[in-house]
Amino acid sequence: FFAIPANVPVTGEQFETSGAAISCQNMLELKKTEGIICLGEVMNYRQIIEENDSEVAKFIAQVHQEDPCYVLEGHCPQLKDAELARYLYLGIGSDHCEHDLEEIRQRFENGMFVQIQDMMMRQEILDFIRENNLYERFSFVTDDTFPDILTQKGHLDYLVRKAVAMGMRPEDAIYSATYTPAIRMRLTDRGLIAPGKIADFLLIDDPAKLNILQTYKRGKKVFDISETEPDQNIYSLGEQFENSVRIERPTEETFKVTIPGFDRRVLVRVMRIWRDTNKVMPTLVEMEVRDGILQWQKSGCALTMVFERHGKNGHIAYGFACGDCLKQGAVASSLSHDSHNLIVMGRNEADMKLAVDALIERQGGIIAVKDGEIKGLLELPVAGIMSNRSVEEAGRQFSAIRKAFDEQGYIHHNNVMNFCLLSLTCVAKLKLTDCGYLDTEMMKIRPLYEEIER
Repeated sequence: FFAIPANVPVTGEQFETSGAAISCQNMLELKKTEGIICLGEVMNYRQIIEENDSEVAKFIAQVHQEDPCYVLEGHCPQLKDAELARYLYLGIGSDHCEHDLEEIRQRFENGMFVQIQDMMMRQEILDFIRENNLYERFSFVTDDTFPDILTQKGHLDYLVRKAVAMGMRPEDAIYSATYTPAIRMRLTDRGLIAPGKIADFLLIDDPAKLNILQTYKRGKKVFDISETEPDQNIYSLGEQFENSVRIERPTEETFKVTIPGFDRRVLVRVMRIWRDTNKVMPTLVEMEVRDGILQWQKSGCALTMVFERHGKNGHIAYGFACGDCLKQGAVASSLSHDSHNLIVMGRNEADMKLAVDALIERQGGIIAVKDGEIKGLLELPVAGIMSNRSVEEAGRQFSAIRKAFDEQGYIHHNNVMNFCLLSLTCVAKLKLTDCGYLDTEMMKIRPLYEEIER
């Protein structure tokens, strides 16, 4: 099953350039398509709770008239109190974002369906669910599970095992990964093993260990651990999904940050990254301008750039990052949520150029470079966001990427994901798109630097 993309682009064409735009009419047509069962996460949460004429707001208004029970999925980090009430009033009934305990409590108290992903599996959150017997009102979900995790740890089965290890009964953890999400999506023909229900089930060795021995779909065996063989296929979705990285090769000058005017010191806006969260805090760092070029190399910050890669306008935006991020070399990705422009971060221009050149040549991917050498590369030639290799092969390549990020000093509980989210305009508080810095709370473009008052 699929969901209708609610926000393409996420927050509006004035803030970022995406490969396409989805209108209300597009959404209504998709709603009629077989296999599409809900509206995907409504991510422009700051805009949607105010009076607006966004395409998703038009769609929600029409759905309320024609199909008031249609499932509307949410994304509303940080919203509380009256703001959360306004969001819920629109009929958006779920949330899967990163929250503190008070935000989680308010969601449950207001009848929201809470979806817990890996980064939200904290002891106080699971204890709150257990102590208040909230199993009917939540489910486990996955979001952006990379191939190394899929192959090494698993999918929802990994979350079930983790929940059990954190004190949840196996019966409750399995229930919240099967039955409650089925009910949330109005799929009442499945989600449990019972007469009249679709025979989707697993054979396992132990409910707590949840090692999957066999998988059955509609009563037919589709997987047996004793019969599996490595997948060596190379897949293709056709030429229409290829050659999507439409960027002119940059020159050395491209990676110089120009600031007009006389030699001086300025306050540069910087994204501060913390290892335990995907929220990015803004800060100001003083840097020198000499001969019209920003001298950032000794600032303790990493240069970060976003290249518009859909061939629409050729925008290039400049920013900086500090904190628990890259300390050596460069990293780049054409997977950068959600408009998926090409993002690069580096400590020197030469490694940054090599990283960008390599992704243009390969038409997409995630790469780590150090001292002129590629340390890890996952090619993503399908629309610049998908591998054409098996999950096992993609997992091996991604493990090398993750290791390179670690070795180059990007310290984060999910460092590659955090890097790819630096352009996601619906997560607090400062993000970088091809249009520049966006203050995601005030929904305003912010300048790269401020002058120092003399």
